[in-house]
Order: sequence, then structure tokens, then C-alpha cells
Amino acid sequence: MSDSGLSLIEMLVVLALLALVATISFPRISRPSASHEVRLVALRLAGELRWARVDAIRHRRSVALGLNVTDRWYQVAGGARVALPPTVDIAAVAARSFASGTSEASIVFFPDGSATGGRISLTSSGRTTFVVVDWLTGASRVEEQGP
Repeated sequence: MSDSGLSLIEMLVVLALLALVATISFPRISRPSASHEVRLVALRLAGELRWARVDAIRHRRSVALGLNVTDRWYQVAGGARVALPPTVDIAAVAARSFASGTSEASIVFFPDGSATGGRISLTSSGRTTFVVVDWLTGASRVEEQGP
């Protein structure tokens, strides 16, 4: 064998080291941290709110997004329920919220694009992110508040 090539044992050692590094680093890369997870949930929720507004305007009817803070889910009327991750806590202030001791709230979008408005807070690992819906325009936005 020549001095310029790699032996089979050297190649196996290098492959074993690469496998070890991949095994250690893959879970850190594939799973978002709790603080990033709350942002992802907020962005998805804001997207669902925007979709509900567009649907209300397009079909000229009211469309509601309901949420339940006890059972930890939200749902656009006619759509599937979206469960929140166990690491994310939710609270809501909406015009139609917590009637008669229930833990449900809703934000309704009207055919003209306006809404009942509201503010949904999502908290994880000391980081709070708000999803705010303006009652006049129906526009939704994500606001972050650091720990």
C-alpha cells in the first residue's frame, strides 16, 4: 500500500466520528427550543387568523376563530382543531370571551374585513408572544416580548 492513501481502518475511524457528531447534533438542529416554539405557534396562529379574514371577505359571511385555553386548542370555523404544544401556555382577551364561566373565546371576522378584535398571548420558557387582531381593520400581527 502506498503512503499517500488512507487505510481501511483510518476510513472507518473517520466515518465513526462523523456518525457520532451527527448523532449528537441532530436532535439540537431538528427540534426548536421552547422559546422558538412559541414564535412558531404565534406565526401559525396569525396565519390562521389572516386566512379566516380573507375567507370572510371572499364568501361575504362572518368567520370565527375559536380557542379554548383549558383544553389548549384553536380552530377556524369549519376547519380542524389545532392543538398547542405542551410547552406553550395560552391566554386570550377577546370581545367574545369566557362567557358564563367557560374557557372558550372567539375572534369573529366580518364580510367587510373588520373583526371583533382581540389579543392572544402565548408563553413558553419566560418568553411571551402576542397575536393581536385589530377590531377596525381585522389585521393581525405578532408582537414579541422577551424574558
